[in-house]
Amino acid sequence: MLKTALDFIQNSSSVNVGIVSIAIIVIVKIIIKKMDNFKAGKDGIELSKETFQKDNRTVMVEIMNFTWKINSELTEGEQFYKKLIRREIKDQFYWYSNVMKTEYLGLLKEKYGQDYRLTYSSFTATLDGQCYMKMLQIFMDLYEHNHITQLSEPELRNKASELYQQCTIVFKELFMEPWLEEMCDYEDLKATCQKLSPKVEEMCYKSLISVRDTLKQLYALRTALQNVRNQTSCWIIEKGLLPPEAESLAENFFEPNKGLNVDNVNKYLKLIEL
Repeated sequence: MLKTALDFIQNSSSVNVGIVSIAIIVIVKIIIKKMDNFKAGKDGIELSKETFQKDNRTVMVEIMNFTWKINSELTEGEQFYKKLIRREIKDQFYWYSNVMKTEYLGLLKEKYGQDYRLTYSSFTATLDGQCYMKMLQIFMDLYEHNHITQLSEPELRNKASELYQQCTIVFKELFMEPWLEEMCDYEDLKATCQKLSPKVEEMCYKSLISVRDTLKQLYALRTALQNVRNQTSCWIIEKGLLPPEAESLAENFFEPNKGLNVDNVNKYLKLIEL
């Protein structure tokens, strides 16, 4: 029963952990009420109702505390890596935005003199607003819903080309279709995009690599914490409470603003090695 409870608790959400743990404690209390002293073995080893009650409560508290710690670290890690990739994609887009605005502004000034202002103002507002948000969403969807960590170099290049095409479609939808007649010729913007297309494709590739590398870090964190959970379950089943030294490491597997602390994970696993 304890192993089943551990397996379920270690793989449940924090809310479920509390609910299930309370339910198990209630069951244990019912058993205790019907139980007198328990004897086992030829020497009649005796386990009193009071001892049984105390030990089980202590183990349940140990399980709950440890599970809360691990869930908290995993949540913190997932949030950290998501913010990290958003920041890196934002940096890539910031570079792209500056290059586009510099090239396009130069062309407009050369060709239209002072009549470029409406066109340039509308372009920059859309570029840094809707365009940024939609392109960011393309890469965040890739981060959250695709498995790209095992792609080969040619496959990564192909994927980057696909992402570039997606971004091109977004760009056309935002700029070409609602282009105002009062603005400068759209072909000028199209020519600027074509000139910069190799650089933009490379930007998509760099962003893709950032997504892949961040996902690898996230998966490494999840794998490490799952390994910790599995070995902790085995320890508690076999020996009960965790060693005090292990307790001190249980909240330091993930370091804020740094990531997975592999050394602490290895130290912990060494301490509870059966």
